[in-house]
Amino acid sequence: MSFSFPMSQRKYPEALVREVLTKRNLGYSLPELVRQYGFCEQTFFRWQARYDTLERELRASCGGSLRPHPESG
Repeated sequence: MSFSFPMSQRKYPEALVREVLTKRNLGYSLPELVRQYGFCEQTFFRWQARYDTLERELRASCGGSLRPHPESG
């Protein structure tokens, strides 16, 4: 899936943000993602900081782990 937005648009769909962050974690280069999706590097780092913070908060509220726990029994 590929999106292209004019530089003046500042709101990207959450699905796109998650896709970009996932691709970066899989090893895609940041310049490649910037060219493909049309955002600036500063935007990427803002997304990364926001989603890392949300993930840490979610982990804290779940007792420190997001992994599924094995069923007892």
